[in-house]
Amino acid sequence: MNEDGDYTCCDLVVQIQGCKDAASATPGPEPAAPQPAPSEGPETPDLQEDRSECQQVPAGSSLTLQEALEVRRPQFISRSQERLRKLELMVQQRRAQRGESPAPKQGPVPVRANKKQFTVPHPLSDNLFKPKERCISEKEMRMRSKRIYNNLPEVRKKKEEQKKRVLLQSNRLRAEVFKKQLLDQLLQRNAD
Repeated sequence: MNEDGDYTCCDLVVQIQGCKDAASATPGPEPAAPQPAPSEGPETPDLQEDRSECQQVPAGSSLTLQEALEVRRPQFISRSQERLRKLELMVQQRRAQRGESPAPKQGPVPVRANKKQFTVPHPLSDNLFKPKERCISEKEMRMRSKRIYNNLPEVRKKKEEQKKRVLLQSNRLRAEVFKKQLLDQLLQRNAD
């Protein structure tokens, strides 16, 4: 890989096109080696080897992209197959966590009875700290969701407004009670 990114795939396509062009050219004195697209970074040794292999391919054969990759870039094929295996493994892990079997379900079955949820670190993550699998009960999930909801700014504002309304209403009631008591005291004094 060079500094600007990985251009090996693009270079490989250019090399394949160059090989096809060289194969279709009329046979004559020593055909010139195909020139790949210029790259801005320094060339890697893999690309130099690929150019020499390009000249070794027989002129009458036309390679598909898959065949060319198998011949020139076996590591690319093996890495791709490894990624596919990892993806399949992740799918199987998810099914196992959900308690599913690989066979299709036979009908809707409620599965809400105290099922525990797991947090699993991503198998391809490069984090230095990888959390352990831990069980999270449904009650804990609800409490966490409620706590997050209650910390939202609009919810906090709504609760503060509700408190203000309750406080104002209680103050009005107290003022009315005080006014009534004051009037009763004045009427008693006037009656005496």
